[in-house]
Amino acid sequence: MANTTFKGTLRSEGGYSQIATADSTGVETTNTSIDSSGNASIGGTLDVTGNTTLANFNGMTSYFNSGVGTTMLGMNPQWNQNFGKAGATGVVANVDDVLTEPITALKLAIALEGVANQTAVVSAAQASAIFGGTGVVGTDFAIAAGATSIGANQTVVRYTGSVGSSLALTASTTDLASDTHKSLIIFTNNVFAASAALTLQVHTNNELDASSFEAFVTGAGTGVLEREASTTDLHAKIILTASGAETTLLAGSYIYLEAAADTDSMAVKIMLRTSGGTIAVTTDNN
Repeated sequence: MANTTFKGTLRSEGGYSQIATADSTGVETTNTSIDSSGNASIGGTLDVTGNTTLANFNGMTSYFNSGVGTTMLGMNPQWNQNFGKAGATGVVANVDDVLTEPITALKLAIALEGVANQTAVVSAAQASAIFGGTGVVGTDFAIAAGATSIGANQTVVRYTGSVGSSLALTASTTDLASDTHKSLIIFTNNVFAASAALTLQVHTNNELDASSFEAFVTGAGTGVLEREASTTDLHAKIILTASGAETTLLAGSYIYLEAAADTDSMAVKIMLRTSGGTIAVTTDNN
């Protein structure tokens, strides 16, 4: 039978089946089906390009966590509740110190890999899983000259595109003005030319706090972790510099920002996974 094209909605009370018929015997095998109650059985590969909402994951609705993979890595489901000595006996999360275990910072990047790679921008539900509270639909920022893109409170910005040569972005127009206001930058397999530097700059009211600044990087395509040098109080620029080889900043790498009560007391947590080369993290005055 030839292919049939329908312009309207195809409806059925009895369900649908996709079958294969053996040439030699005529025996039919059902590969994929949807029954009369809407239950689906997929015999092939299920390829999803947009967000997927699972109401139940083997009875554990929190395990899926809106696609933020913290629970699968044995971490607090709320992504930002894993900094500091979180998980130690009697200790709760804290962004105001420099006690985050390197392996924890790495796991937090791995947990964001799916969010970084999905077609759609970060959803409100995903932002809620990352920050707690009421999440906000995120945005994508194609790396280009202009202001540093930092999202408003409870917002995730994914950086897309490549860094073909050194680029210094100007100060962000977003002021994370109140205590615990927070934002997240996620990288998405961004390619840096050899020795190229990307300079990000926070809002003039959000300069960095040395006592809570943490930056970790991996080796080129390895899990070898290195803690970068801290910042100096009131620095405003975060500079990411590729080594002498073309370097890919792997999906899920992040820069997390959370404001303290005082102006110019911005806590920053950075984890950069790379392949091809490495990325160095430094800071500077505005």
